[in-house]
Amino acid sequence: NFVPSFNPTPNIIIVMNELTALTAVSPIDGRYHSKTQSLSQYFSEAALIRYRVKVEVEYFIALCELPLPALKDVPSATAEQLRDIYRNFTLADAQRVKDIEAIIAEKEKELMEV
Repeated sequence: NFVPSFNPTPNIIIVMNELTALTAVSPIDGRYHSKTQSLSQYFSEAALIRYRVKVEVEYFIALCELPLPALKDVPSATAEQLRDIYRNFTLADAQRVKDIEAIIAEKEKELMEV
């Protein structure tokens, strides 16, 4: 049985440093980016991280309000400062979270090998 081999880019080297219509994974990110760009604040990886941070911050505030004995000394005024973490969340913050997650994943892998 003859099975042809297929190399979709035999002589093309693509540098994936920036998102363009040609480097996007799907047309939604590529050719339709101008029409879907506003959705990135809700559906991008950075948005996912921002919402995760929001949930964690609000959860911590809720624990402080119970009050849990270990958190009884956290001033109630701290809540608004904590909320500023997700209110002022930037792409740099999202990248920092990704960097930390990569370190944790590496450490987890090392532990699993022991």
